[in-house]
Order: sequence, then structure tokens, then C-alpha cells
Amino acid sequence: MRNRSAIWIFTVLLFLACLYQLSFSWVTRSFEGEINKEAVAKCDTVLEDILSEGVSYVVDDTLTYENDIDANTETIKENFDSA
Repeated sequence: MRNRSAIWIFTVLLFLACLYQLSFSWVTRSFEGEINKEAVAKCDTVLEDILSEGVSYVVDDTLTYENDIDANTETIKENFDSA
């Protein structure tokens, strides 16, 4: 019976420590939800741009999406011709 108050103090401190740790989970979940919405919106706009205008991103002076398709088409034709 003498340690009853010590047990209650330990229980309350443990409860507060658990709430403190859970608060990080709640904040992180909220932040991830907001970032996920922004990422989906960004992907949608990029996909709409690609579908409406085509891909015109230039990586080098010589490498574009169109050049990559031409190179792949030539490789496929060569593979069919050799078979």
C-alpha cells in the first residue's frame, strides 16, 4: 500500500509520454495527407500537359522524347529484319 502513489505517478507519466509520442503520428499523418493531395494535383497537371501538348522536354541538345522514339523504332525494325 505504501507504493500506491508511486504507481499512480508512474502510470500518469507513462500515459503522458504515450500521448506525446502519438502526437507526432497525428501531425505526420495530417502533413502526409496534405502533401499527397498536392502531389496528385501536380501529376494531374503534368499528365494533362503531356496529353494536350506532347512531350517536349529537352534533356540535352540531342536527346528529346521524339528522338528516343525514333531510336527505339529503328532498333525494333532491325530486330525484326534480322529474325
